[in-house]
Amino acid sequence: MRGGQTADPVERPVGMVEYAINSLRSTANGRSPFEVSLGYQPPLFPEEEVDLEVPSVQAHIRRCRRAWCIARDALQMAQISAKRYADRRRRPGPGRAAVNLGLPQRST
Repeated sequence: MRGGQTADPVERPVGMVEYAINSLRSTANGRSPFEVSLGYQPPLFPEEEVDLEVPSVQAHIRRCRRAWCIARDALQMAQISAKRYADRRRRPGPGRAAVNLGLPQRST
């Protein structure tokens, strides 16, 4: 389905739905899966792609690494926030004392 034109009329809408889902921004990191994996948001229509500037490989790698760092930092902040939210009513448990389970003592 991703490699080229498909003959099946059902697969074309599936590809558009897949594009729509992958272009939605995540609330956790503020970026779409395309932006995280490619470093930029690809255009919906191939005709729009002609207007894009073709960057060098090094620029593409820098852009991808920057997107990955931003996404990682945003996910870590979301994790910290979720932990803080989950722990807000949590209290420390009672102290643990040695418990005698009624096991027979070994005599030496």
